[in-house]
Amino acid sequence: MPVSELDYLERFIECSRLVERGKRGAIRDDRFLLKSYDRSFYHILKKEGLDHSVHSVRAETILLLMELRDPSALREVTNMRYSDVSSVSDACVSYLTALKDAEAVKKELFDILEHKNGVQFRNAAMRMSRVATDEDVPALRRIYGQVEGPMRENIKECLTSIISRYPELKRKERYILSIPVFPDERSFDKFMDKSIVYLDIRYRDSIAPRSSVSMRTFNNVVSAIRTMQVRIYNERDNLKWYEPSKANVMKELESLIRWVVDDLNEKDVIPDSSDSEAVASPVVDLLDSSNS
Repeated sequence: MPVSELDYLERFIECSRLVERGKRGAIRDDRFLLKSYDRSFYHILKKEGLDHSVHSVRAETILLLMELRDPSALREVTNMRYSDVSSVSDACVSYLTALKDAEAVKKELFDILEHKNGVQFRNAAMRMSRVATDEDVPALRRIYGQVEGPMRENIKECLTSIISRYPELKRKERYILSIPVFPDERSFDKFMDKSIVYLDIRYRDSIAPRSSVSMRTFNNVVSAIRTMQVRIYNERDNLKWYEPSKANVMKELESLIRWVVDDLNEKDVIPDSSDSEAVASPVVDLLDSSNS
């Protein structure tokens, strides 16, 4: 079960007080702070740790961030290295060195993932899941699309681990974990034409005029839109290989999706039967298919 910000804040304050009283490692080595950390909690560590008046708390917070391999503090720690007391400066050096080492490790792991297979590939994917950041997602997705079977599952687990550490990626989880589409202009045209016909003709003629829809119809439309959104996400980087006009086709489809989502939100959803336990699929984040 995810830990709330309040729980994490209370634990951090408790540990910082122990550090103030002279208990070394109370922040850096606390298993709760290490295991329950979410990148969205960084503001807690900054306000209650990096900006703390006691230098030992500042130093321990930096070492905790080092153990977490969270690059969020890079700017603050770089400045503190030259402006703070020696114990904090030493912690800053350790943090910066750890991040530099992590980059070297990632370079080695990417080389394995791009050229090896079997046990070497699996072990590299497991290690990558611990050191990769959100910035590594595009490169990992390219590998994800190039491999199959157990190797694809290894990369999927790696991507899932990254998503769990970066809450801002959670909204795009279904896009990130979808299988990349390699450039194929004919396939692109076929899919876009089919999607536009579905929304601009079939939906506009048969569903748009109604004030209410059955739950099954609602869910079917939502499912179709999600399929379109995933394809848009995967095709966006391919546009550079297609004719320039294809970008306008994608914009047309995105515009139709926005119109359909707005229209669906205005309709009453009627259960398919009085004893039906089915629920309407939520129209959530359907417009967030940007992979930039």
